[in-house]
Amino acid sequence: MESLQEALDAIADSSWSVRRAGALELGTNPTDPRAFEALTLLLDDENTAVIEVAASGLASGAGVAGLLEIVRAMGRYADGDNAGYHVRDALAKLDFNGFPIKERLAEMRDSPELPDQSRPEVDYLIANI
Repeated sequence: MESLQEALDAIADSSWSVRRAGALELGTNPTDPRAFEALTLLLDDENTAVIEVAASGLASGAGVAGLLEIVRAMGRYADGDNAGYHVRDALAKLDFNGFPIKERLAEMRDSPELPDQSRPEVDYLIANI
């Protein structure tokens, strides 16, 4: 994809593989407000491959704001929902590749920006990555 607009158009496609490709492109610039918003929405996609790519893009490039959106999404997933496992796996892959995801999550856990009701999700992610 050559442009942000093409990636935004792709995430509206009915094909999960096209949405995933759009999410990959958006994840290269997650600080762009339009990309950030789209990646956040993709955390609720029906396909776990799309969710995993969106979580990875937000976690690796959007700082605390991206992690906060991931934690909020984790709070929305039902117990046993595959989406939660795929988000955790995306974060574990970042950790395996040397990205300091556990350290970022620990910093966020201590941040006043994190609502108290989200702390259990952060603790879960830190313990299970």
